[in-house]
Amino acid sequence: MIKNILLIVLSATIMGGCVNLDKPPSAKHYILDANPSTFANEGKSTNVKVLPIRIPTYLNQANLVLKLDDHQIQISNYHFWADDLRQSIQRVMIKQLNMPDSEYSFGEKCRSCKQIGIHIDHYYPSQSGEVYLSGTYTITEYNESQTQHAFSYSLPLEKGGFDESVKGMRSLLNELAANIISNM
Repeated sequence: MIKNILLIVLSATIMGGCVNLDKPPSAKHYILDANPSTFANEGKSTNVKVLPIRIPTYLNQANLVLKLDDHQIQISNYHFWADDLRQSIQRVMIKQLNMPDSEYSFGEKCRSCKQIGIHIDHYYPSQSGEVYLSGTYTITEYNESQTQHAFSYSLPLEKGGFDESVKGMRSLLNELAANIISNM
């Protein structure tokens, strides 16, 4: 009997040592288009439709990802996109493409107009302290002729962490928008 009680107390003590009493980190949600704004389409001579953005399967989720090495992606447990990433990227691209000095008016809806299709292959921060964006975009003219352009951007991060990474990811989309406009 005493042996059983000691065994129970010893088991309870060992199990109690395995319990982590630390509070888990709180979840953080990020928005890619932190400063939403409107843009004026009046007076622009050419309408261009921005097709829905295509992203790889590993990005088709709410969790942010981190590239660990050449062949590994880690999915974050506590860092999430506040909105659908494809829709966020499309909003950012439309905003950035609609620069005041451009002759083009970019939007999601348009009939009988030029089109831009953006396919993202890679879009993530890395454990080595950089943010990457690569893929292709296709410009389709009125006559259905197409030109395809590849892009690949990276940006070093000073401190690291998802907060700085999201800002870097936004900056890379700005570079992509400038590249698209230069090829229109």
